[in-house]
Amino acid sequence: MEIEPWLKAAVRKEFVDDNRVKVNNDGNFVNDLSGRRGIYQAGIKASFSSTLSGHLGVGYSHGAGVESPWNAVAGANWSF
Repeated sequence: MEIEPWLKAAVRKEFVDDNRVKVNNDGNFVNDLSGRRGIYQAGIKASFSSTLSGHLGVGYSHGAGVESPWNAVAGANWSF
């Protein structure tokens, strides 16, 4: 079995700052998500055999106008 840990850090920049949105007849509001935010992720990938592997990962994002709470993902890959 082979285990491969990984880390990822990224910066995302949104330039559009005038997203006017109209929902039904409730009036207009501005969905402004402009600015920078950081994205942080970590995980592991495990190869159980030449045809079967799995992965686990967690991530978090925070910045101007946006906060994405912790999330987790898990999966398996089978090649045939």
